[in-house]
Amino acid sequence: MVKNEGIKVVIGEENPQPGLKELSIVSSMYKAGEKTVGLIGIVGPKSMEYSRMMALVEYISKVITDLRISQ
Repeated sequence: MVKNEGIKVVIGEENPQPGLKELSIVSSMYKAGEKTVGLIGIVGPKSMEYSRMMALVEYISKVITDLRISQ
């Protein structure tokens, strides 16, 4: 498992669920103020472009957090 600022990456065999052993998950939480209110992620093959998926998840998480703050 890799954590990079709010991004979490779980690759293949690191997944606790047997059905996910051949997949990877890139995820991040989003917040409303200081409170965590949700999780966004991408499930894909172990050969995915990790840096690109991490940047995408980080960006979307930030957009959702910013939208929730402005409401």
